[in-house]
Amino acid sequence: MTGRRRANTGLSMLETMIALLIMAMMGLMLSSGLGTAIRSFGRDADLQTEIRQAIARRDARGWLENVLADAAPDDVRPLFEGAPDRLAFLAVLPTSRFWPGEAAQVEISANGMLTVSGRYSKNGETSRTSSNLAPERIRLSLQYWGSPAHGQEAAWQDRWSASQGLPDLVQIRFHGAGVRLPPLTVRPRKAELQSEMSRSSLLPPARPSRP
Repeated sequence: MTGRRRANTGLSMLETMIALLIMAMMGLMLSSGLGTAIRSFGRDADLQTEIRQAIARRDARGWLENVLADAAPDDVRPLFEGAPDRLAFLAVLPTSRFWPGEAAQVEISANGMLTVSGRYSKNGETSRTSSNLAPERIRLSLQYWGSPAHGQEAAWQDRWSASQGLPDLVQIRFHGAGVRLPPLTVRPRKAELQSEMSRSSLLPPARPSRP
């Protein structure tokens, strides 16, 4: 009887050791899978952030391409004021969330923030949106290409005001450790200028070729 009990006791200990070994292996597999899932989730979050920033850079280009050359007489907001660390201007973007035909105020700052404010309803209610053009660790600098005065050669300027008209180009540069973003170079009023060129073209539309 005693020998049989000892055999049963030894078998129970072996089973316990096997069970602990299986549990340890399962825990190792679960921790490895959990770590992979966390890293994958982090990569997905980073990708979503990069997509939002790319959309913000596209929006900044769109606003600059639709900047106004003239403002309403009663509009006291800056028409176009450019500095190395900040740009403020008025623009009308047909596809924006703001009231159609109403000028919105757009600001681009050195911390990479794009801020747009304007009226979005006929009752005069205003809205303000903000988005990041680049990661937080990256700083922006702005330059303006054009002739600062009549008769002077065009060159890159650190500052630009509405009294000089509009610059020919605006360039946004991204600075920071490991930065991989190319400069964003935009022609102000590009949409309107292209529309004027289309209306003033003397060439008739091309006729479809006959088979």
